[in-house]
Amino acid sequence: LRGPIAPGVPDLLGRVDLLVDDGATLTVTDFKSSRSRWNADHVEAAADQLLLYGHLVRDMAQDRRLELQFCVITKTKDPSVECHAIEWSPARAARSVRIVERVWSAIASSHFYPAPSAMNCGSCPFREACRAWDG
Repeated sequence: LRGPIAPGVPDLLGRVDLLVDDGATLTVTDFKSSRSRWNADHVEAAADQLLLYGHLVRDMAQDRRLELQFCVITKTKDPSVECHAIEWSPARAARSVRIVERVWSAIASSHFYPAPSAMNCGSCPFREACRAWDG
């Protein structure tokens, strides 16, 4: 998915793992792998990603019900797959959009704090600014 999330914010690029339209429901599924099972707190902490996906596909859903879910593949001795639903709520999605707006505003005005991550730094367009930041 690619599209404007809010006025003044660059396009948001998201890669949906699975989008299923059964005629009555449009389901957005994001697959995750984990070393341990996800609990309700972990699901809620990650919910903004799916809410933003829902925001971007809401026009595609038209009159259909919109469902969002994480399917977590747990890589343990006895692997498992568990799906966790995130309730679609326009109000929750609007909150997630406001977070994106605030973060972009901070980045655009050079008010940001580095959050180095071995997983994300390699592809981050702000990598050099982050490394140059001296507090």
